[in-house]
Amino acid sequence: MQQFRDLTFGDYSGLREYKRDPRFFVNSFIQPPSFSLDSLHNRRNFIIVGRKGSGKSSCCLALAHKKNDEGFQSTFYNFSEDLTRAEIKDAVVTQKLNLSDISTKKLFDSIADFYDFRDLWIRRVIHSLSSLLVKQGIESSFVRLSQSMQISDESLAEGVGRGLMIPFPTTDLPRAITDLLRAKKREGALPLRDYNKICLRLLAENHSDLKHYFFFDELNLSHANSMSDQYNTLLALIRDIVRSAAYLNDFFVENGVDISVICCLRPEIRARLLDEDHELSKIIDSNSVDLSWPSHVSQQNPLVQMLKKKIIIGGAEASEIDFIVPEFVKDMDGPNDIVFEMFFLNLTWYRPRDVIRVLKCYQSVCGDRAALFGKGYDQLRFLKEYSRVSSRDCFAELEVKYSSQTLERLKNLMRHARYEDLESLKSDLDPLKNNADLDDLIQDLFDAGVIANHQRDGNSYQIYASYRGDAHLEPNIRILIHRGLWMDMQLRV
Repeated sequence: MQQFRDLTFGDYSGLREYKRDPRFFVNSFIQPPSFSLDSLHNRRNFIIVGRKGSGKSSCCLALAHKKNDEGFQSTFYNFSEDLTRAEIKDAVVTQKLNLSDISTKKLFDSIADFYDFRDLWIRRVIHSLSSLLVKQGIESSFVRLSQSMQISDESLAEGVGRGLMIPFPTTDLPRAITDLLRAKKREGALPLRDYNKICLRLLAENHSDLKHYFFFDELNLSHANSMSDQYNTLLALIRDIVRSAAYLNDFFVENGVDISVICCLRPEIRARLLDEDHELSKIIDSNSVDLSWPSHVSQQNPLVQMLKKKIIIGGAEASEIDFIVPEFVKDMDGPNDIVFEMFFLNLTWYRPRDVIRVLKCYQSVCGDRAALFGKGYDQLRFLKEYSRVSSRDCFAELEVKYSSQTLERLKNLMRHARYEDLESLKSDLDPLKNNADLDDLIQDLFDAGVIANHQRDGNSYQIYASYRGDAHLEPNIRILIHRGLWMDMQLRV
């Protein structure tokens, strides 16, 4: 019988796990039941909306792996990691604002309204595709034109001047293309928008057989990691990735090119985008799929199946899985035992990342054990470690809307693991009423999975939680701070 310290459970990052061990990733991946990976392409849905840790990146990786067998290649652009501060600054410099036409108040209310980064992102995709063709030794007028601007594969705004103008290409090109470019020439330079349109036209004419998936991943932003002006710029950059993806997918469909541009969004980012630009709902709501996982308590729950699969692929014997994952474990909310599935799922926010977190945290503090949550395990040490690594993910969703100072004060004010009802919770949070609307804040805490209703009624539980698909708290029954946060928030249990 192997001990937990001898097993492998993968990585919190699907991309890192895939790079390190593609076999482990593919063999332990479970497709979410909420949608089919095959529905992600330019003709149907090109936006995945899912909470942090719900498996958006892993779904994209699984799709790319599957499509590779069908002759597709793929490119991943990680917005949170690949976009540098220098690139953000360079992107802003390309914008040409006419301050004489804008009132000072309106300018500082929402500077992002006056930014338009779409052509920068379109060029980014075009250049990635042409660079791929260059590596394959393929020559065409599309490749020659799109490579005529010497930029790095990671660059967003290199070579683009104010007003989104670029130097006139000097590369030897067919006369028909040169004449077309000259017709768009302005004062010795070329509008980036016209350059992109010509490149796309040449792409469709020269490479109609190209099969590719381009993924814009980790489209996230946070007040905690950004100054207010940078936050607004990042929001505009994400907005324009979505708009550019819609434009490119429409172009590829209309021209019969099998290239799809896929975007990954978190729900709170989607909400911020729609708050800023209501017109985006026509794109996002019409072309998105929601990534969620079932909440039913049974051995057939995909998250329970994923847990067992990770343990077996990680090195355990399949014949021993019923011992490793017991039928009953001790309840944290009372003296009795409860079925393992309820105990495990109530520890999570119904996300694949929680499955990995449970396994890794248990391994780190109970590595000498052979069974998961077996009798005599160190529950306190496990909860302390699990809470430490869970808290950051949970509150990251709130950082899209609230400052780090507000969230720190919030944690200090919430002193109890359980509240009898909504009014008792509001009483503790009352000092925040000058910083935030308490009703909105409590709804946001519910949506982020910090709080939920959880009350025993006889032999059954009343549970209302956002990650179970519920929309609101019930104000008159017990409110529970998610038990995965108790230790990190130092709550009185």
